[in-house]
Amino acid sequence: MNMNGKSSRSTRFGYLIMICMIASMSLGMMGIHAQTVMRVQERLESMDPADAAHLQSLIADLNLTLYLNEGQITSYGSGSPLVVKCDAASIGLLYESNPQFEQVELIQFIFSSASQLPGGINLDQLVSFSSLQHIYFVFKYNACGNQSDSCLESTILGLLQSTPDGPTGTMTFSTGDPVVAIYKLSIPE
Repeated sequence: MNMNGKSSRSTRFGYLIMICMIASMSLGMMGIHAQTVMRVQERLESMDPADAAHLQSLIADLNLTLYLNEGQITSYGSGSPLVVKCDAASIGLLYESNPQFEQVELIQFIFSSASQLPGGINLDQLVSFSSLQHIYFVFKYNACGNQSDSCLESTILGLLQSTPDGPTGTMTFSTGDPVVAIYKLSIPE
C-alpha cells in the first residue's frame, strides 16, 4: 500500500506538471503572454519619485508627440517624439519601420466607445520602439459597467498580442524590464 501511495502521488504530480505545461503552451499559442497591467496611479506609486514624475509628465504635459489618427501621422513639436497617441484605425502604422518611433517611451490609446477597441495590438511587430516603456490605455466610456474599472485589466490583456513565433512574446525595456501597460477609466461627467 505504501508503494501504491507513492506511485499514486507521483502519478498525480506528473499529471499536474503536464497540465501546467499544456496550459502554458496553450496560452503562448493564443498570443497571451505575461504582461504587467496596472492602473496609472498604482504604477506611479510603485516607481521611484523621479521615474514617477517623468511618467506623469509623459501622460499629462506637452511633449514632443506623434499623432496617428485615421491612418495619418502628424507631429507636435520638433525633434525626437517621446509620446505616440494612436487611434484604433492607425495601429498598422505602429508596425512600420519608422525612425521617429525610436525614442518613444509611451504609446497612448484613447477609447470613447467599445466600437473603437482594436482587434489586437501585436507587440512583436512594434519593431521601431526601442525606448518604449509604457502603453497607456484611457477608457472614456463605462467599459465595465457601474462606473467600475474591474474588467479593464482583462480587456487590455485581450488586446495585447504577440505572434506565436515572436522573439520573446514580451517586450522589454533596454534595462530588461517589461513594457508596462497602464490604464485609466476617465468617464466624462
